[in-house]
Amino acid sequence: MRSARAAVPTAAKSTTGGGVLPMMIRGDAETTFSRVRDEFAAISADHLAGHSLAIYHRGRQVVDLMSGSAQPTEDGAWRRDTLATAFSVSKGVLALLIHRLVDAGQMEIDAPVMSVWPDFGRNGKQSITIREVLDHRAGLISLHSDLALPDLLAWEPVIRALEDQEPLWPSGQQFGYHALTWGWLVGEILRRATGQHPRILIESELRAPLGLDLWLGLPARETYRLAVTRPAPRENPAKIPLRVLAHVRKMRIRPEVMRSVTMGTALWNPEAAFNDIDVIKAGLPAAGVVATTSSLARLFAAAVGEIDGVRLLSDQSVDTILDAPTDVPHWGGVSSPTAMFSSGFMLRRAVDRPLLSSHSFGHDGALGQLVFADADEQIGFAYNTNRSFGLMDRRADRLVRALKSDLSAFP
Repeated sequence: MRSARAAVPTAAKSTTGGGVLPMMIRGDAETTFSRVRDEFAAISADHLAGHSLAIYHRGRQVVDLMSGSAQPTEDGAWRRDTLATAFSVSKGVLALLIHRLVDAGQMEIDAPVMSVWPDFGRNGKQSITIREVLDHRAGLISLHSDLALPDLLAWEPVIRALEDQEPLWPSGQQFGYHALTWGWLVGEILRRATGQHPRILIESELRAPLGLDLWLGLPARETYRLAVTRPAPRENPAKIPLRVLAHVRKMRIRPEVMRSVTMGTALWNPEAAFNDIDVIKAGLPAAGVVATTSSLARLFAAAVGEIDGVRLLSDQSVDTILDAPTDVPHWGGVSSPTAMFSSGFMLRRAVDRPLLSSHSFGHDGALGQLVFADADEQIGFAYNTNRSFGLMDRRADRLVRALKSDLSAFP
C-alpha cells in the first residue's frame, strides 16, 4: 500500500442556507483512500456544523479528515485535537472493558449478573446474565422511578433504582434497546468485578496503554477543546419513508421507550444536558465518553490488531462478539426489526447500519456517529460529529461504502 498522502480539497461550497459558505476541509488521507476523501468532501459541502473522520488500516492511520465548526466562535473550527461527546459509541467503549476482563479470566460472560452484584438479583432478576445485559435482553430499558439530574450524576441512586426494578420480560426472551440504563448496568458490573469505577478502568486499560485522548468524565483542564452539541435541522416528513415514521410513532406512544432516553424526567432536554459541563465532567456511562475522532479509530483498531505493540482483545473474544446470538422477538415492536447486537456491540445490519463486512463490530451514536472495528481488514473506523441530520442521516453509511470501494481496489 502506498504511504503517500493525498492533498484534500481546501474548500467546498454549501448548497444549503441560501448562499455560498466556505467549508474548509482539513487533514489528510493516503492516496489509496481517495474515494473516502472525496465522499467526506461531498458531505462537508452540505454540513453546517463540525464533523471528523479517522481510519486505521493494518496498524497505521490512513485517514484523518475534519471540517466545519466545533464551537460557535471565529476560531472554533474542528481540529485534530477537538474532543466531542460520542453518545452511544460509549457503549462500545465499555463493552471493550468487559471483554478485557473476560480475556483476563476475571469474568464469565454467561454468569448471572448477581454473581458479581448480589443485590441486582431482587424482583425477578436473579437469572439475568451478563451477556443478556450486554445484548439489550435484560428487560430494563427504563426506570419506573423518577430521578433528578443530580441523581444521575451521583451514580448510586440509579444503581439502587435498578436493583428495585422488575424486568419487562423474562430473562433473555426479548430484545429492547437499553438507551441509557445499559451504561449503569454494565458500569456497575465492571465496578463490582474490579472494585474500580469505569472511568478509572478506561484510564488504566485503554487510555494509558494506547495514548488516547479519551475519557469518561472529562477533566476540567480539557473542556476548552470540547465541541458544542447542536440541534438537528427541522425535518420534512414528506422525505421520510412511511415505515420509519410508523416506527417513530410507535416509540413515542410507549411510555417506557420515551423514559428510556430521558431517565424519567432527568434528561427531558438532552441537547442542554449534553452541553452541561457538570454532565460532561461526570460522564453518563452509556453516552458520555468524550474523545478525539482519531483516538476512537485507534481504540477500535487495537481491538482487532496490534497498534504500537498493544492488542486489546484476543481472537477468542473477537470470535465471541462476531457470533451473533439467536434472534428473539423485539419488545413491543419498537426496536428496529433489523437490530443485531452481540456481546455489547452492534453487528452489520443490511438496512439500518451496513458496516464494512460480517467481520465488523462497533456502535453508532445519537448524532450520526459511527465507530467500528473490522477483524478481516484490521480496520478501526471513527466518524464523529456535533450535529444530527435527523432520522435519515446516512453520512456514516456513505463513508463506509466509500471505504469498501477503496479497499476493493487493493491488490
